[in-house]
Amino acid sequence: MANAARPLSIAIITNPPPRQWQMNLASALRSAGHSVTHVIDAARSVERDGGVELLLEFERLAYGAGSDAFAQDDRASSESNASSDLSIDLREQPASATDEMRLIPLFDGAPGEAALISVLMDARAPELAIVRWGDEPHVLAEGLPALERRNVLALGLDQVLARTADLLRQCVSRFANGEQMERRALSPALRTRSRSAAVFAAKGLATKLKQRLTDLVVHPEHWSIAFRRVQCESVMERGEWPNVEWTHVPDDGARYFADPFPFSDNGRNYVFCEEYPYATGKGIISLLEIINGRATNPRPIFERPYHLSYPFVFRRGSDVYMIPETSSVGRIELYRADPFPDRWIFERVLVEDVIASDATLVKCEGRDWLFASVAAEGASTWDSLGLFFADDLFGAWAAHPLNPVLIDAGAARPGGAMLVRGDRLRRIAQDCRSLYGGGIVLADVERLDPEDYAQTLRAVLGPPPGSGADGAHTLNVAGDYEFIDLIGKKRRI
Repeated sequence: MANAARPLSIAIITNPPPRQWQMNLASALRSAGHSVTHVIDAARSVERDGGVELLLEFERLAYGAGSDAFAQDDRASSESNASSDLSIDLREQPASATDEMRLIPLFDGAPGEAALISVLMDARAPELAIVRWGDEPHVLAEGLPALERRNVLALGLDQVLARTADLLRQCVSRFANGEQMERRALSPALRTRSRSAAVFAAKGLATKLKQRLTDLVVHPEHWSIAFRRVQCESVMERGEWPNVEWTHVPDDGARYFADPFPFSDNGRNYVFCEEYPYATGKGIISLLEIINGRATNPRPIFERPYHLSYPFVFRRGSDVYMIPETSSVGRIELYRADPFPDRWIFERVLVEDVIASDATLVKCEGRDWLFASVAAEGASTWDSLGLFFADDLFGAWAAHPLNPVLIDAGAARPGGAMLVRGDRLRRIAQDCRSLYGGGIVLADVERLDPEDYAQTLRAVLGPPPGSGADGAHTLNVAGDYEFIDLIGKKRRI
């Protein structure tokens, strides 16, 4: 029969300033019937890296994400360090061994918030361990928390510190019940590491913070969408950039917009595109309109549990369909608007078991063809063109026997809808020789059948002159407007 829990006197010892998660832990232990004192050890104060607080503030501005757990609690005051049944030592440099029961959380084998932050800056979750401190430390509880957004420090702190508090409360409860708590001795390697943890955890942290701040404030590879009114011939027809200014779609820097696919319907000019929020690291499909020559703010309309991009939208009969890129799940999917343009329902899988990027549909000589960049295991998706064909969109699809029919980093991966003019089929491809999306390639398809494929390059275009961009990789036209996306540096904050 389990022993009845007894109330404990507990001291929570921290460095200044106290954090909100530490105060919440104290409140939870008091609610469980224990007497808790909070000791703020100013005498063992450590110099904290100001870059952490700066990064958290920039994340709040960029992502709207702040850490509740890590926030300073200025209302807290230090209480006297009276004798206690148990101490929870949350300092950067825990005290040496004593006879009392002393609990210390370790993050990948090291104590203190610097150790935790150092692990989180590597975009991974730490292994948690609650250790009974002493000459022979023992591990009392362990856990491996999840990180839902590995590139956002604030959310990682909240999630890991919440589980740290769970494990500490579990240990206190077991101690109050008189349970035997020793599970296994701390390994000699971790014991050595934990005793010199402050130096170990701080090493390299400043460099990590600097890089994360740089990436957060100025993103080096940021995509944006631009458009222009077509006065005469489109770029696809003329084979060169016009000497005009492009209008940019609104962009707050916390996400990028790419892969613009315009679609005209009932006199309205819609543009479907990929929206990629940096905070989530997963693409969704968004929609904007061009009204009186101005772009509305893109709004999300379609999301799946996996990454979506390149929303190829087309009409077939009276219905409107979309083939978004779903390469992360290894298939090419078809969706139907119901109703257009805000709701998209799954229709069918067109091609199974293929890593296919930027699938582009065209009907040619009675067949439906899908052009896509395909990749076998370990290969790039930048340099190969795969073909799939069917007698009908809803029929059986077959892979071209020569796939990949083209291996060319300069002219393989699709970059927009194809243009059909009589017996001429002109396709847009990406020039990825120097970087992903370095430029636009125009090519005429010379042969397209189940036995072979051939194309001839007509133009290789870098980013439009005067755009200030490093590259462009999608070109589309519909109605009176032409659309491109551009890559370059972007100040996010």
